[in-house]
Amino acid sequence: MKKWIEYLIIVAAGIVGAGFFFGFYEKVLPSAAVELKLSKADVIAKARDFWTSRGVNLSGYQEATIFSADNEASVYLQKTVGVDSANALGKSTVPIWFWKVRFFKPLTKEEFIARIEPDGRISAFQHIIPEDAPGDYLEEGKALELVRAYLKDNFGIEPSEWEMVKSSSEDRKARRDYYFTFKKPSATWGESDLRVDVVLAGSEIASVVKYLKVPEEFTRNYQSQRSLGSLLGTIASLLAVLMVFAGVIMFFANLRKRGNDVKLATLVGVALGLSILISNATLIPTYLSRYDTATQFSGYLLQVFMGMALSVLVIGFFVGVVAGWAGGAIDKKETLWGLLPLSRGRLSRRMAGWALLSYPLAFFFMGLQVIIYFLGVKFMGVWAPAESEYTMVFASSIPALFALGTSLSAGLNEEVIFRFFGLTLFKKALRNTFLAFLIPTVIWAFLHSTYEIFPIYFRGIELTIGGLLFALVFWRYGLFTAIMTHWMVDALYFTMPLMKSSSVGFVVSGAIAAGFGLIVALIALLGKPEKDVEVSEKVIPALSAALDYFRDHPDALHEFLVKAGLSDATPGERLRYLVRELLGLKLREKKGQYFVKGLAAPDAELLSRATGLYAEETKKGWAFRDQP
Repeated sequence: MKKWIEYLIIVAAGIVGAGFFFGFYEKVLPSAAVELKLSKADVIAKARDFWTSRGVNLSGYQEATIFSADNEASVYLQKTVGVDSANALGKSTVPIWFWKVRFFKPLTKEEFIARIEPDGRISAFQHIIPEDAPGDYLEEGKALELVRAYLKDNFGIEPSEWEMVKSSSEDRKARRDYYFTFKKPSATWGESDLRVDVVLAGSEIASVVKYLKVPEEFTRNYQSQRSLGSLLGTIASLLAVLMVFAGVIMFFANLRKRGNDVKLATLVGVALGLSILISNATLIPTYLSRYDTATQFSGYLLQVFMGMALSVLVIGFFVGVVAGWAGGAIDKKETLWGLLPLSRGRLSRRMAGWALLSYPLAFFFMGLQVIIYFLGVKFMGVWAPAESEYTMVFASSIPALFALGTSLSAGLNEEVIFRFFGLTLFKKALRNTFLAFLIPTVIWAFLHSTYEIFPIYFRGIELTIGGLLFALVFWRYGLFTAIMTHWMVDALYFTMPLMKSSSVGFVVSGAIAAGFGLIVALIALLGKPEKDVEVSEKVIPALSAALDYFRDHPDALHEFLVKAGLSDATPGERLRYLVRELLGLKLREKKGQYFVKGLAAPDAELLSRATGLYAEETKKGWAFRDQP
């Protein structure tokens, strides 16, 4: 098949995939229903205004803001009323998604927390008060009257529509606290109902939380499913660790034999480490939201930064090492090689083309994914969590950097380990291409079993199908294209909730994340182009002398071919390497023949000698084919 026809088919498949994705996205993925009306800065300002209006002085308090969801409530609603209805309820009635803004001081127990829904409504707040703080001792009737009045005035909760289902009190050292729970009988779905918990500390409304109360039996089953997912993920992680250690052993065992690509190992390790560092650094607000105010703040930050550094070093080292072994062991055919095609003549149209090709490939993958989910929801009772790794982008300090860093680290890490290294390892061990594709793909797929997709095995099946597509992209178009495709899949998923936001900042961040593949393509086009140029006269005698030397010293020729990854290559592959890599010329293939323009007769003779192909001058340039 001609290349342009193949690319046209991929573009058409990408368009079809995009149609399916946008058509079914909101029908199967709860996170698709998130529509933010406020920017992160607006949310923080709203939370600050809320506490200030209650007479709280927040000067000296630090702030940490995250975006989260009530996954258990979302999954129960999906199971009970379906994904579409669950998404609609999450936008209007049931607080599924929310911002959580925390104001705290290190080594101080008192905190102020506000929970704000995507449309700006405050659905919960909490004032964490020291146990010995003074307050009033109210009678229960007076306390209940105070609570009902507050709920009506501030949350629109009419006493006649809500009934009290539970109440209790506790005498502290200097006050009496009351705990009330109300439910709305008209707001029930299955065995769940809408509730509000209120804490009255003395005479202060210290906490109000609105939520969906799900049945305890469902909660137990939910936790059981999560435990099974953790078990499957642990098994897959163990297998992945064994794979990586096998690569480390083989890397160092072959270090003196020059059977490794050390430069590639260094490049991969550094690139992966930087992407992980960027991703983690933008999630500082998430780390601050977990800070225990009973501990030293500086010690906690040191622990966070040391954890970041350790993950960068460990993951970067191990992934780089397995890439180095695979780079030295693999047959570097053009369909397999090309992590970052920076050699002569590659940082050009071909690299730009591979970057652009990642878009239709990514949309085809995403379209396939939502169709699998749609069928799973319809026929297998599949449920997905409201919160996903893609909604974490809202809490990051720089959403575009978080989306790009996380997407790149996932694409680079997983494609290097499970495609580049995994396929190489199992193909050499089993001598079976299909199993070499399948085994590392299954391990990679079930590593994602900790994601709260139910039934818990569904995620592994879905990603096995998608992972085989990534493996096919790697096999056909090289590792660079596989990484770019994986990168763009994740980046586009991050983009979707950002682009649906009413915040200009989020929309711009989404556009940057979605368009970064275009930036990579542009950078590639600014590199050294592939030109049809005459070979420098200085190159001819040098190459001629090298070829003469190799004819007299076969061992040296073998070492050169091994180093170039061409020891078992076909004559055509050798020609492709010499023309494109050593001479920097353009080569065209047609009907089993290879055409090169810009060659003089001596150049063609040298290439014929090196490859064993017959050379003939034609109107289209020099043609190379098998000996007649």
